[in-house]
Amino acid sequence: MNTKILSKTRVLGTLWLFFVLLFAHQVQSQSTEEWYDQAQERIDTLRRGEFGIEIYDINGQAYTGEVKVRMAKHEYPFGMSFDFYEGDIDTDVPTETQWMKAAMYKYFNYGVSGNSFKWSGIDPYGNGPDYTNFDHAVEWTQSVGWELRAHTLLWGGAEGDNHAMPQWVTNLGAAQAVYDECEDRIKREVTKYKGVIKEYDVINEPLHATYTQELYGDSLNWKSFIWAREADPDAELYVNDYNVEFGWGDADEYVTLINDMIDKGAPVTGVGLQAHFWDCCRPDINDFVTQVNKIAEVGLPMRLTEYDYGGDLTEAQQAEDFIKVATVAFSHPSINGMISWGLSDAGAWRENTGFFTADHTPKLAADTLLYLTQELWATNFDYILGGAETINFDAYYGDYRVEVKFGEKWKEFNIPLKKVNDGAVYELHEGDAELKALEFVQASLVDLNVLEVTFDQSIDSGTLDKADFRVFADNGVGINRVTVKEGDPTVLVFELDKQVSIFDYATLSYFPGTLAAETGATARAFGIEKIQIDSELNKVPEVENHTFHLAENALGGVVVGTVSAIDPEGAALSYKITAGNHLAIFGMNQESGEILLNNPFQLDREETPVHELTVQVSDGMNVVSVLVAIYLDKVLSVGTHAARGTLIYPNPTTNTLNIRSNDSFDQVSIFDLGGQLLYKETYGGLIQDTSLELDLDEGIYLLKLSNKTMINVSRVIVRSN
Repeated sequence: MNTKILSKTRVLGTLWLFFVLLFAHQVQSQSTEEWYDQAQERIDTLRRGEFGIEIYDINGQAYTGEVKVRMAKHEYPFGMSFDFYEGDIDTDVPTETQWMKAAMYKYFNYGVSGNSFKWSGIDPYGNGPDYTNFDHAVEWTQSVGWELRAHTLLWGGAEGDNHAMPQWVTNLGAAQAVYDECEDRIKREVTKYKGVIKEYDVINEPLHATYTQELYGDSLNWKSFIWAREADPDAELYVNDYNVEFGWGDADEYVTLINDMIDKGAPVTGVGLQAHFWDCCRPDINDFVTQVNKIAEVGLPMRLTEYDYGGDLTEAQQAEDFIKVATVAFSHPSINGMISWGLSDAGAWRENTGFFTADHTPKLAADTLLYLTQELWATNFDYILGGAETINFDAYYGDYRVEVKFGEKWKEFNIPLKKVNDGAVYELHEGDAELKALEFVQASLVDLNVLEVTFDQSIDSGTLDKADFRVFADNGVGINRVTVKEGDPTVLVFELDKQVSIFDYATLSYFPGTLAAETGATARAFGIEKIQIDSELNKVPEVENHTFHLAENALGGVVVGTVSAIDPEGAALSYKITAGNHLAIFGMNQESGEILLNNPFQLDREETPVHELTVQVSDGMNVVSVLVAIYLDKVLSVGTHAARGTLIYPNPTTNTLNIRSNDSFDQVSIFDLGGQLLYKETYGGLIQDTSLELDLDEGIYLLKLSNKTMINVSRVIVRSN
């Protein structure tokens, strides 16, 4: 692959300074809201470059035909924190770590250690360093082509906080002994990972976590950078802190501290803003951009290092906050990356702040992340090349694949459309191309324990290894066998060791193994891909039309009746009134199917003797609508002091009858429609409520409540169990 340079090649260092100065001028001359509204214009300038492609066949002739350009990975870091406490292991049922790897591979492109590189993660008790867990992270990121950021070399902590600074260090007593251990720690780790780890948080939270500095001196803040630079002259060295993104926070103090450290010789090359937001303190564009601009005046690149959102927010609110912060970060000339701090709710340091729920279902924020990074801010296009021609195009900076069909074979080139290469024209020669990789198309559950996975090429059956695949489902599913589908060599058939619930968010992943196409092309790895459910596997809920009766003088809150439905697969059902509920007279418990009387004052038997409601029953996939007829029963009253507002429930009933009345009574009687007395109970005094246990055949009866001056008669319906 040869590379030529367009005449308008940019001098990148000068360009970066130009944009920072231009940005400062823009903010002074316009509101932050206006600046935010123009984010995409800045993104197009900051994060995209001009490139060209020329393609030649095996004979050196200019290529004519179809070309596909696909972004493989952003140059801009959209990262995630993680720790792996297990290495590569073979298991029948996937582990949480294996799911994390598959999820991150699909959604992110950069990593940072959460705890495994901290001093407490490597040598918590002073017995010597153990790098096992951090090396798991190093090995995995190298295998997927990611950079890994090491967090953190030093962290002053608080009194008793052995997670930040191991107790055995703070207990050394003498300042020189503590400084010697800190220097040894920094130089040992940075030397060990020189050339592997290219970016460190050197000191974490020097504004807030200062217990060690208070005991032994704050020169740790700048000496730590000097020690790190001595161990690796090329590493990026960051300071990192929180509460610097808010107007009420510490941006001014942060700027003062950083400048002071630099003045004292600290080779600080970057500034970390943790960007933890909260339910109380959601990102405000004016506030956030104002504080970011203050810190940008230091003149160093900045990175959002630990972004998360409030845990008590709705998914829509979390996605809204993510869009704001990601847009500011990607469009700001001084912010060179955005790292988030919680993959799923199962492992997030604050409850409900992950991108996925605890059962691995992506939240709206995860869907939004994919949209921004793989659609809105990505370059993918097809082109018909007409011979001796250069394809000139703008592209978001990153790694790209160029797919070309030479003869009957699709081949691909990998090219780095990076910022440093802005203006380059790539000459692509067929002899340098590889066969286009075998690619995943879709996965479908065709039976509860049979999965079919479709690829874009015919598969070599001799390359199958079930251990290269993972099926992630709530009940822990393993793979018994994988075969090529008879009659369709583009499809793999997976026989699973147990049934998958059709209501799980089940996914599949493949990490580079032995799988290959019949052409010899190897399969491209893929992260979690949703398993589609064959609609025939999910039977509709079983439910019939219902009829209920309601006394015309019933009190609000009474249960009119319950819509009964059964799901053949045992899934939880939801219920909703979709039509006929004029004036919101009735309400519905969406989980139980109970219909409630919400607004009794709108009941009018003479005007509307029957209310016909349409109720929708759903299992989450299928929806069934049924008709519910509610008849208003006339209440017969005798006497000048007839009781009003009598509540009789449930009605219809099977055996238990509850009675509540605004007026008092001392006798309850039940008659059949022929007037025969079937039940009578007299109380020693006046009461207003009671419960009866009835033993009556199915039918309609008259209930009489009475005292010396009042008789109230109501109709009661009894049904068999």
